[in-house]
Amino acid sequence: MLAVARTAFVEQARQADQVRLLDCIDCHNRAAHFIPHPEAALDDALREGLISADLPYIHAKSMELLSAAYPSTQAALAEIDRLDEYYQATYPQVYASRLGDIEAAVGQLQQIYTSTSFPDMNLNWETNPNNERHQPFLGCFRCHDDNHVRVDQSGTELGAISAECNLCHTVPIVGRGGDLQVKAPVIVGALPESHADFRWTIEHRDVPQEELQNCYSCHGQGFCNNGACHNLEHPPDMLYRHAEIFRATDNQAICQTCHQEITCARCHADGFSVKP
Repeated sequence: MLAVARTAFVEQARQADQVRLLDCIDCHNRAAHFIPHPEAALDDALREGLISADLPYIHAKSMELLSAAYPSTQAALAEIDRLDEYYQATYPQVYASRLGDIEAAVGQLQQIYTSTSFPDMNLNWETNPNNERHQPFLGCFRCHDDNHVRVDQSGTELGAISAECNLCHTVPIVGRGGDLQVKAPVIVGALPESHADFRWTIEHRDVPQEELQNCYSCHGQGFCNNGACHNLEHPPDMLYRHAEIFRATDNQAICQTCHQEITCARCHADGFSVKP
């Protein structure tokens, strides 16, 4: 009797044509799953050799396919499947000699699309931006832009939220290699005005050749080879795995290579609790 009572509503729903498949929002009150940016996923596939990077214009053509709006996933996969037609018409010699690489690229692009765009639910990487970092979305700079004001519980303004990088980060001044070697610059006098802008960390790469001598007067000519600044990349989940990575280095102070003045207590002010 109880089993019949529990299932009777199913028959009633079928008779009323009210049966449908469950979707995400039946259990979740918002779409919260991480959706990777297609260009980041594409770069990973190119770097790992899953897509041949030497196919002509493969990056540009791939982004064109991955970023387009499609009425359905099936329509998107069908359009990506036509990538070989592009090479057949534009680069017939490449098409004839490398059809296998082109087909492999099609398969990878279709896989990337199905993990970054969900047209049936109007969801993609733009509707679910990842603000953990500074790119490709604003990330921290949504608030750290000198245009948002901090207030205390009484409503008193405490000043703008600074956009300076060194509010959270310290500038690396040591090299990285078999042994850590100090490559501290010789700082003479006050910092140039350009260095006070938070964008300088990113924009200094564009300093004209004729102005580099000014940089050398403080930093020396070998400072651009500083491995602590360049060619150093955290894994995407560093925010969640940094404790594990730190322990894997036998608790060596390798983090201080870059973050000389930032201690664990900066974020973990109340200490740590060891999970069972």
